[in-house]
Amino acid sequence: MTIVFLFLGILGLLIIFNFPIIYAIIATSWILLRFGDIPIPISLIGQKLIGGINSFPLLAVPFFMLAANIMTSTSIITRLVSFITSLIGFVRSGLAIVNVLVSMVFAGMSGSATADTAGASAMIMNAMIEEGYDRPFSVAVTGASSTIGIIIPPSIPLIIYAWVSNVSVSALFLAGIIPGILIGMAQIFLVIYKGKVRNYPKHPRVPFRQIIKEAYRAIPVLILPVIILGGIFSGIFTATEAAVVAVFYALGLGLYLKELTIPKLFNCLVMTGVTSAISLLLIGATTPLGWILALHHVPSMIAGWFIAATSNPTVFLLLIVAFMLAIGCVMDNDPVILLTTPIFLPIAKTLGISPILYGMIVNVALAIGIVTPPVGCALFVACAVGKVNIADVVGEFLPFYLVMAIVVILLVFFPQLVLYLPLKFMPLSVY
Repeated sequence: MTIVFLFLGILGLLIIFNFPIIYAIIATSWILLRFGDIPIPISLIGQKLIGGINSFPLLAVPFFMLAANIMTSTSIITRLVSFITSLIGFVRSGLAIVNVLVSMVFAGMSGSATADTAGASAMIMNAMIEEGYDRPFSVAVTGASSTIGIIIPPSIPLIIYAWVSNVSVSALFLAGIIPGILIGMAQIFLVIYKGKVRNYPKHPRVPFRQIIKEAYRAIPVLILPVIILGGIFSGIFTATEAAVVAVFYALGLGLYLKELTIPKLFNCLVMTGVTSAISLLLIGATTPLGWILALHHVPSMIAGWFIAATSNPTVFLLLIVAFMLAIGCVMDNDPVILLTTPIFLPIAKTLGISPILYGMIVNVALAIGIVTPPVGCALFVACAVGKVNIADVVGEFLPFYLVMAIVVILLVFFPQLVLYLPLKFMPLSVY
């Protein structure tokens, strides 16, 4: 009990004093070892940190990031936006619908909500503002739709969850398809309603010949998600190899279009190096902390509390959703997954809950957190690109929080929405 309060107190205090989360986690590990009652050398922190990122599946993280950066630095995404706009732009608030649809398609290529917010969706957001959409609403649509990027496969948080839980990445990717589509459709219905109430603009209908032309230009972009997901689900390559394929495809397409210059490629490599270093260092930092907590039997202790509180799988998942919604407001999704999975996943398994279902519900619940103040990374990026204060857009985000929360609850009560595709194509991986 003492070690639990000590862990929460130290980590919470460091976060309150605005320590970067990586340094806060490493410092907490050091203090727990230095002043703990188990005689273990401090040097083991470094060994565990390095060992935590020495994993083949984690190579997918920087490669998917690099693929996303290459695509956003060329007209690859512009072609996608033009095609979807020609299809749906004539509907009231059509450009807002395009914003959501582009996020859904781009999710199948990048696996990153931040990449979507800063890239494809940012482009559409600026166009929305120019056409007369309210700036806070434009920012809200952009931020909320970007959350689909970590639900529809490939998803970097799902790759991290698969690594820490020893669950099939392919099965998790299959499980993310229906929830991602549900969230996308819920957001589309919401923006259609807002468009009718506020009389947002719509584009004139595009001639069929122009739609065919835009479709032809977008074919190389639309093929990429098919290659990635088709290759993974058919067993041609793993998720990590799919990330490498995505990089080479985006690289080849950028060179073919004569838009990927050496300076652009250099900038993509630098951006990828910085962002992936942050993610991987965070993964490494949580490894020694999880190991220290396991030495003090913290996971089994918390498991005992939860099992004493309820033995009902549905109630347990509802408690997990409430916990993830709360913690997602103050901590990014990656460290939450890394710190909580070793604690809560064994309880879920004890209650007969599939690790695929548990992981997907956690991921969707945490997706709300990345656009929730005070630390939502996608929220900050959207507000920075849209040049608005967070306080001015929170009201516009509230309906999006609501529809996403409704989807999470649906997943809890109807687990078939998550497990249908994994059970159909990879039944043994669900258990």
